[in-house]
Amino acid sequence: MKFTQTVQMLANEFDQTDIHRSVIAEIESQLVLFRTEMRNAKNVETLLFLRRFMWDNLFAPHVGVYYESCKQNSMLKAMRIAADIRYYELLEQKRRNETEQISYVVVNTNKTVLTSVVDEVEELDGELIENEINYLS
Repeated sequence: MKFTQTVQMLANEFDQTDIHRSVIAEIESQLVLFRTEMRNAKNVETLLFLRRFMWDNLFAPHVGVYYESCKQNSMLKAMRIAADIRYYELLEQKRRNETEQISYVVVNTNKTVLTSVVDEVEELDGELIENEINYLS
């Protein structure tokens, strides 16, 4: 049974305005939650995940639970379209940012170190010889 049919059955049994008001409030809260999650998303993968598991289940055309209700109510329809547009803007912005990030590639090069042959120099009473390195242990 579809969501709208269930709402209609409940509306027939109870006060219709209260049922519709609570359904509208639930849809609004889900739209606000989606927009909040969308704003908090750090990367493209998170946005795509939200689209698949949150938006598609609730607001996608012909398969979303709340799609028909949004289509019938002009305020919900406007909120749904605004959230959808904002999603695509944010997705494109994050995609652009990720492609513009600089990536560093470490290249290993083989360099030969030139060594020079030093002629033997006679050491004078603890004086340092040119190019001498002392390591203390």
